[in-house]
Amino acid sequence: MTREEFEAKRKKISDNIQATIDTCHKNKLAQVEIFAGYGNGASVTIEKNDIQTYETYEETVYGIRVIENGCEGFVTTNDTKDLFSSVLEAASLAKSQNTPDDALELPPAPSSQTLPIDHLEESLFNYDPDKVLETAKEILSIREKEYSKVSLDSADASLSYSLKAIGTTKGIFRSEAGSSLSSSYMGMAIDGDDIGSFDAESAFGRSPKEYKEHFQEKYYEFLKSCMNGLGAKTIPGFKGYLYLPPSAIFSFLLGGFIGSLSATGIRMKRSKMEGKIGEAVLNPQISIVSDPTNPEIATCTSFDREGQNTQKLPIVENGVLKNYFYNHYEAKKAGLPSSNGFATGGSGSTPGCGAKALEILPGKDSMDSMKNPDGKAIWVNRFSGSSSGSSGDFSGVIKGGFLLEKGEKIPVKEIQIAGNIFNILKDQIAAVSKERELLGKSIWAPALLLDGISITGS
Repeated sequence: MTREEFEAKRKKISDNIQATIDTCHKNKLAQVEIFAGYGNGASVTIEKNDIQTYETYEETVYGIRVIENGCEGFVTTNDTKDLFSSVLEAASLAKSQNTPDDALELPPAPSSQTLPIDHLEESLFNYDPDKVLETAKEILSIREKEYSKVSLDSADASLSYSLKAIGTTKGIFRSEAGSSLSSSYMGMAIDGDDIGSFDAESAFGRSPKEYKEHFQEKYYEFLKSCMNGLGAKTIPGFKGYLYLPPSAIFSFLLGGFIGSLSATGIRMKRSKMEGKIGEAVLNPQISIVSDPTNPEIATCTSFDREGQNTQKLPIVENGVLKNYFYNHYEAKKAGLPSSNGFATGGSGSTPGCGAKALEILPGKDSMDSMKNPDGKAIWVNRFSGSSSGSSGDFSGVIKGGFLLEKGEKIPVKEIQIAGNIFNILKDQIAAVSKERELLGKSIWAPALLLDGISITGS
């Protein structure tokens, strides 16, 4: 795809939205929102160590939301010739509702709009889509020549050009675009009857150079991690430390806490964090910031699903809860004048609310010291289990873990743990690393060392 072709597509989508909004004004439809998502690119899928599909694609989807008398109608369409007919369909759906809600309205346009964050790398224009197929072949070749015991259960490689645009009868008209290369891999090492733990990793880049560097780093990390899982041993249970590398802290621990900060769960009294703003809810070593405006982050954006400005906000400061995640509806229900830019979603659904571009600030301890605590520790690779977002209770299995003892790192078979994420995050964090990793080019995360964890062995 050339830049000229992409900009022509952007103009066509923006013109379609503008023209339809103008027609809405003429027909006295006061609350109409049109959100467009455009994608163009190529993708290759791998299954069981072999290429399965290679395809190129191009698609534009419009999500149309109409609010009438406190009721909402929503439809999606890829028919760009007559968007207004879809507006009328959504309006009809809104009028058929009989449960009006005064808080259901479109947000006004921001008094001043932040500049768009476009990530359109010149070196990706005119990029040959067939190079994605070459990337997939390289993934397979490296595995076969250097790590033949690793089985790729699934993998993919892709080239993507994307655009999001929004227009509303409240005066919001915004768009952003980006391009990238990416790949992901899932699998395990198999050596006869010795089957290692399942593992996963991904690589991302906004330019071929950036992607290649990230691919070389992350793919080899994945392959080595798979191999390190061979020869796992059973161990007896004990009470001691858990070492969580940056890649594990969200899937095991912080993901449940972050999910509990959605304003929807707070309003519906499904979250243990209800009414906790200004209170110490985490260990004072933990500080979390959301900054969707940071251009280093792959998911950076200047506006949310409702066209509101995003901003850098503290979520937790030294353990004290500072903010929930609001879209406009939830802000109105909470009696706030406006949202804080956390409306989520795309053209396929109405706005939700949730986290964006999180950064856990660094601690004071080194990873090396945390891997060698005074006592036995389990290195957590992945956690598979169940948890309750409202209570925080969890139970499950550590997969691909290691026993850290007396300077040794020994792979161990699946071991069980159970507990409460809120209790652990507040009272059982022994250390936070000063080193951090940029996970998936989207989240900055340190390592955590937990103390007093009951581990059930075999």
